[in-house]
Amino acid sequence: MLLTPAQGRAIKLTVACYEDLEPPHVKVALYSPRRPVAGKDRVLVYVKASDRGWGIDKVELMYSTKNIEKSIEAFRVGADTYQAVIPSLNVSEVRVIAKATDLAGNVGESDEVTIEYARPAKKKPVEEKPEEEEKPSEEEAEAPQVTLTPLPLLVASAVVAVALVIFVIVIIRQRR
Repeated sequence: MLLTPAQGRAIKLTVACYEDLEPPHVKVALYSPRRPVAGKDRVLVYVKASDRGWGIDKVELMYSTKNIEKSIEAFRVGADTYQAVIPSLNVSEVRVIAKATDLAGNVGESDEVTIEYARPAKKKPVEEKPEEEEKPSEEEAEAPQVTLTPLPLLVASAVVAVALVIFVIVIIRQRR
């Protein structure tokens, strides 16, 4: 039999010789940063998900605050490791649960993990201090002030380079 899915569609075919009644084992392994700054940091969450039956179909991360509840897909980054990113949120805490669905449709959930956010540091207003005029020493006051502009500096550098090349040539000829 030949199956040709319509464009943009997928066919999932599971062939098994035994029935899978056991849900996947799921846990939130770690998250980073450990104390994200509210309104600034995204949180990278790693989930461990394994299934003794037919295998993992998908893993998602559900997170909630006082005002929102969202579910985002976690992407496989290792044999049994998945990763999801919680966007920057201006909250004091987020509650997170990982959910894995196996190919038989069984669903496993992790324990709830609470991520506490740090408040951003308050910016202190910068006080400008009036700059005191530096008074030159007597020697500096009497010395003439020389200001080099880029062109004379470039010419001086070229002259030194040419003189160095001539010096090296003279030394080499004397040794012969």
